[in-house]
Amino acid sequence: MMRANHQSSARSVLLLDDDPAYGYLHILKSKAPRLRVVTVSNSTPDTRWDCDIWLGAPDKASELMHGGEKPAWLQLTWAGFAPLLKPSLPQNYLLTRAVDVFGQPMLEYVLAHLLAHAKASNTYLENQSRFIWSPAHCGTLLGLRVMLVGAGNIGLYIAKRLKCLGIEVVGVQRSPSAHEDLLATYDLASFKDYLDQVDVVINILPDTPDTRNIFDLDTFRRMKPGAMFMNIGRGSAVVDTDLVKVLEQQHLSAAVLDVFRQEPLPPSHQFWVAPNITITPHIAGPIDPELMVEAFLRNFEKFVMSQSLAGEVDLARGY
Repeated sequence: MMRANHQSSARSVLLLDDDPAYGYLHILKSKAPRLRVVTVSNSTPDTRWDCDIWLGAPDKASELMHGGEKPAWLQLTWAGFAPLLKPSLPQNYLLTRAVDVFGQPMLEYVLAHLLAHAKASNTYLENQSRFIWSPAHCGTLLGLRVMLVGAGNIGLYIAKRLKCLGIEVVGVQRSPSAHEDLLATYDLASFKDYLDQVDVVINILPDTPDTRNIFDLDTFRRMKPGAMFMNIGRGSAVVDTDLVKVLEQQHLSAAVLDVFRQEPLPPSHQFWVAPNITITPHIAGPIDPELMVEAFLRNFEKFVMSQSLAGEVDLARGY
């Protein structure tokens, strides 16, 4: 991609996520005191004109672009970028999504729920509340086969560590390539043919036109009877009523959902009362501001040197 002319304007950064709760402003000033940081809430279009670098969430960037502003480079604090794919928004700028910051927390989330399922934790908690002493059958993670639908930066981080526990991992990528931590890789067009060979399916896909509604009734019914489904990608990938149906029919043993089409999840939604669903409020990949700023500064140095950046997105292709 074309790089901007990196003169004094490249040292001015527009911080979109300037809520004190995040602490980005303080961390940036501490780690990069020579960087001029302009906060979006305390600026106007005139005071932002020389900020050709933006740092923040895609929804906030989208609002500014609708108003006619545009960066040379936008570094996201999210892994996803769906709000920036609107046809009305410009595409001739450099976009990088957040990478190397969500892998560890999402791995821990996956492991927590895999272990809870294998060790029948919910059964014991329920028995405890009823004063029941009744040993339940417990499984093991050893030899479990997991399919990561979305084996990109986060997926490969998770795969490497799952493999260390004796778990067999296969991945789904747009352009499948061999990887030492994956037994096999499939593309989006063919992965459904292999669903009956895995015990757990974990969705990590972003929200794009190609990934919406990809987990429908046909997909779920192709999964091995008794398999587990986990969604830590985007809620738009799942047809909600179809997932409820296969759980009610006991085709799947469990579902763990952290992301939803509408958040917060409405109290009237079927997921609250469907059998064998664990719901968490979009907490699988919490933002660590310190790590995010460090990742941004690494990319900043590459940007100044006109080098390729980590997490570059091709807006025309949607990934």
